[in-house]
Amino acid sequence: MCRLQPDLYLPTYDALTPEYLKEKGICALILDVDNTLAPYEQPHPDQKLLAWMDHMTRSGISLCVVSNNHTGRIELFCQDMQIPVIPAAHKPMPKGMRRAMAEMQSTKETTAAMGDQIFTDIWAARWAKLKWAILVPPIRDKRDLFTRFKRLCEKPVMRRYRKKNKT
Repeated sequence: MCRLQPDLYLPTYDALTPEYLKEKGICALILDVDNTLAPYEQPHPDQKLLAWMDHMTRSGISLCVVSNNHTGRIELFCQDMQIPVIPAAHKPMPKGMRRAMAEMQSTKETTAAMGDQIFTDIWAARWAKLKWAILVPPIRDKRDLFTRFKRLCEKPVMRRYRKKNKT
């Protein structure tokens, strides 16, 4: 398996169900915020996201946000969620993922991560040896030069994923 390939590629975050996670032996989910759960410029979660998160937690899935964004942005976005939040995580470094597992009292065998970037979210999940790494397309992609370059580099990884999974 390519170290950077996701285990699962979904069209949106809410395509993931607690039943699917439990079927895979997963009881904890690490979430990215920007472009995974909401666009960068959205200051607060919408009702759809809050309902999805509530369904996850009521179904026994622990949640934690791990973001590379600064503390102010992420704490503002997550202030009403009542889940652990780890800002400025420096993904793909695995430290934020490990802190999230400690917060949720989970293990790498029972934890999955979901994000929109292969070179931060998926790589961090792999480096932390999480059981499952889930990729979703960006909600609204940034158009700065660095992000465009990263998205270009992601294309061969996703071509291999699609060929392997026939999607």
